[in-house]
Amino acid sequence: MAFKETQANLMPLGAKNRLPSLEEYQNTKSYIERRRIRDMYKERGLKPPHMLTGKPNASKGKPNKSKGVPRPHMRGYPKPTLRGPKPHRWITGPDPERHKIYIPFLKQKAQAMYRQEPWDLTFEQWEKIWDGRFHLRGRGADDLCMMMEDPDLGWTETNAVVVTRREQLCRQKQLRNR
Repeated sequence: MAFKETQANLMPLGAKNRLPSLEEYQNTKSYIERRRIRDMYKERGLKPPHMLTGKPNASKGKPNKSKGVPRPHMRGYPKPTLRGPKPHRWITGPDPERHKIYIPFLKQKAQAMYRQEPWDLTFEQWEKIWDGRFHLRGRGADDLCMMMEDPDLGWTETNAVVVTRREQLCRQKQLRNR
């Protein structure tokens, strides 16, 4: 086979049965002309020019482990997906309501770290401080928020309290006037 490939490329340029070289094949712009050149090579039992270049396949000759064994989703099982909720992986457990309040906990913790405030609350302690009133929080004056009674102590279980925003703003004003 190797002899045939070299022989095909060594024919003189004017020869009638000469096959186009790889350079001529690559310089051809037309898809139809490239197809014709590939067919000429195949008729003579040779590899087409575009297959003669490149690196050899490293896995060639090695058996494919998956051949002959259908994948599970081809045997009637649903195809596994990567999207959607994964309650078995949630830190908070499979309860979706508890999972919903975990993100605000992380945001509050990150904000405290950004302001370089000491943070010594676990999610369970934080959840206990809110004690079922979490759905009442918001940005309105009568909505609830969490604040520190003494800003010097940081976020601890005994120092964090839930108050209305109006009350929190009044306390902040008092602290500023000291």
